[in-house]
Amino acid sequence: VCKGEEETSLVPPPSPVSRRPPSSAPGGVPHPRCPRTVLGASTLANCGKSGDNQDTYISSTSLDGTRNLLAVFDGHGQHGRTVSEFTRIHVAKFLFAHEELHTNPAVALEPAFLETQHQLERQLGFESAQSGTTAVAVYRHRDRLFIANAGDSRAVLGCSDSGPRTEGQIGRASCRERV
Repeated sequence: VCKGEEETSLVPPPSPVSRRPPSSAPGGVPHPRCPRTVLGASTLANCGKSGDNQDTYISSTSLDGTRNLLAVFDGHGQHGRTVSEFTRIHVAKFLFAHEELHTNPAVALEPAFLETQHQLERQLGFESAQSGTTAVAVYRHRDRLFIANAGDSRAVLGCSDSGPRTEGQIGRASCRERV
């Protein structure tokens, strides 16, 4: 908690599941061992650090809510902000343009990272040689996650009970049968 700010629970906003088609299970009721996947994103400002934040991110969701891209780019060096912003735009551009994105997302992620690196070297030259960014991207296609990273950035997968929460209570992890 930053000085002068109140402590609040960090809960990512839900994906637009209201636009998601009903379950294909008989009677529209999801199978109890197949929980509904919800993906969200949240940001938190640097607390106690310099005002120069070189990090960027992207959060994109398809209109029907079945596909999401979440990615964070941790810029570093003198031109870290420029490099992380360039990378944020180009990874998404190359990923969404890949012909196998909807049939084989795992195959689409690696070329998106590689082509971004090539464009970064071509277009930013000196800035990219003296600075850089780490990256972690999570692409969700229906109920499958595809995760890619470059550098020391990592993603953490978590889940919580879907039961009602009372004020001040955070849901307990209940992933045993879900993962």
